[in-house]
Amino acid sequence: MTDAQQYKLTYFVYVIGEFANKYGLTDKQAFQYLKRYDGLQALDECYPAEHTLPIEETLSDLTMLCHRNGGGLI
Repeated sequence: MTDAQQYKLTYFVYVIGEFANKYGLTDKQAFQYLKRYDGLQALDECYPAEHTLPIEETLSDLTMLCHRNGGGLI
């Protein structure tokens, strides 16, 4: 694994953990929710920009995207 891939993976783990904390979910539940409502795909596609933003903004972006895709968390 390259350093860039390791950094991206670490960032994903961090974001999932913070999302879980924000909504009172387990890490597994947060991962499943983000996967089901295309949050992980969006995070992957928008990674170059998202990883430069404050975590609160990233969580807000993911929340809005997942909600638009049928997710119930607001």
